[in-house]
Amino acid sequence: MEDFLPRTTLSKMIKDFLPSELRIANDTMEMLVQCCTEFIHLVASQANEVGTREKKNTIQPEHVLKALTELGFDDFVADVASTYEHHKEETKQDKLSKFNKVGGAVKLTEAEQILLQQQLFEADRVHSMTSETAASAATAALFNTQYGRFLGSNCMADDGGGISDNSEESDK
Repeated sequence: MEDFLPRTTLSKMIKDFLPSELRIANDTMEMLVQCCTEFIHLVASQANEVGTREKKNTIQPEHVLKALTELGFDDFVADVASTYEHHKEETKQDKLSKFNKVGGAVKLTEAEQILLQQQLFEADRVHSMTSETAASAATAALFNTQYGRFLGSNCMADDGGGISDNSEESDK
């Protein structure tokens, strides 16, 4: 039988369950890895049969729990169900935290989203430019994009990259 499971990971798991003063021979470790692989194949095959009987194309967690019962591993069902519920909660929390990092907790208007997108594009242009002159020009453009809406419509960038008031130019 081919070894489909990561031997290193299984070895670490096995060693974690053993007392620290106990050593395990390599051939014993290999036998345990093969047993784990065979067990997973057996449960997966039985879960596939359960799914097929229920006319499902995808093995669901409930099929695995039923397969364990059908194979006589009733003692494992409670632990597997508990581990699955714990995994679902962790996955749910991970998705929520990723969603919140992207800005899901803050509702932006369409105009704010467009402005944020423009700022990100401009920041990327600044990052990708190599010459100092091009980078300072892009920084000035980013400054104007980012702060122009706060300063009002009478403001624009001067040639030096700073902010000047249009009303002064109209007085000249």
